[in-house]
Amino acid sequence: MARIISVVLAVVFGLMLVADLARADGAATYAAKCKMCHGADGKGNEAMKVPAFNPAKTDAEKTDAELTKAINDGIAPKMPAFKGKLSDAEIAELVAHIKTLK
Repeated sequence: MARIISVVLAVVFGLMLVADLARADGAATYAAKCKMCHGADGKGNEAMKVPAFNPAKTDAEKTDAELTKAINDGIAPKMPAFKGKLSDAEIAELVAHIKTLK
């Protein structure tokens, strides 16, 4: 019984570590590709806002699907498309990071 509990705890802590690493990768991608326009908090700066992309919500309030589509396809005229430049995993990590911004 103690061995089973040890294995379960090891798996849980391992999954937590993987999640932390994914967030770290998402944070690094955000810093490299997004922060200059969207700011450290994801609220962006007025000069870079694109009204067509639901301006009533901050980036962190948008759905995963909205963020994934925007990252993949870009938003004319200012935000470039990252499809083919970032992997699906990198985009998922980036979306997870954006959801943590306040």
